Amino acid sequence: MKEYRGKQFYSSDSEILAARHTALIVVDLQNDMGHPDGAFGPNQVADIVPSVDTTVRDARANGVLVVWLRNTVLPHNLSDSPAWLAFRSRHGFESLDFTVKGTWGHDLMEPLEILPEDVVIDKHRSTGFVGTDLDSILRSNLIESVAVCGCMTEGCVESTVRDAAFRDYYTVVIKDLVRSNTPRLHELSLEVMSSQFRVRSAEEVTAAWSESAG
Repeated sequence: MKEYRGKQFYSSDSEILAARHTALIVVDLQNDMGHPDGAFGPNQVADIVPSVDTTVRDARANGVLVVWLRNTVLPHNLSDSPAWLAFRSRHGFESLDFTVKGTWGHDLMEPLEILPEDVVIDKHRSTGFVGTDLDSILRSNLIESVAVCGCMTEGCVESTVRDAAFRDYYTVVIKDLVRSNTPRLHELSLEVMSSQFRVRSAEEVTAAWSESAG
């Protein structure tokens, strides 16, 4: 713990990632994003899914709140403004009907599983905080820190990480549990985030949870 002008703040991994006030946020690990048959697949996103599943189980075992973010497009593109359609069209896909709510592409990739005690946030923009009740739910559960993993590193992950920091959460990026369909952008995003945020391995994050929970 450090202090500046009468204000105390966490400074070590064990303080920031204490299980009692940390949430694990899993971003957009859905079939359309990483499954070989999905809109963005095949790509490297699927590679992290087994390790994310293990980390989710570790989080639950240590009392860490698990939050699933799902990129969500409403049927008939009711969630897309003209400007957002223009943004989403940057990938060059002929169809913009991916991660549509109620479809296979919107589902989490196997073996990831949502349990009743988890939080599920369907988001219509890159960040998990815009147009959702994520911030309210985190504060209602006395969450001070978030550890973020998932995809895409330079897109929805980085957007959510920045928004969390701007909303006064201690923010940690789990570097070996983030991926992109564009490896170069993944590496560049990690380099930028490492200059501004706490970037740690899954092993370091789970060790901090275990230490505080024990």
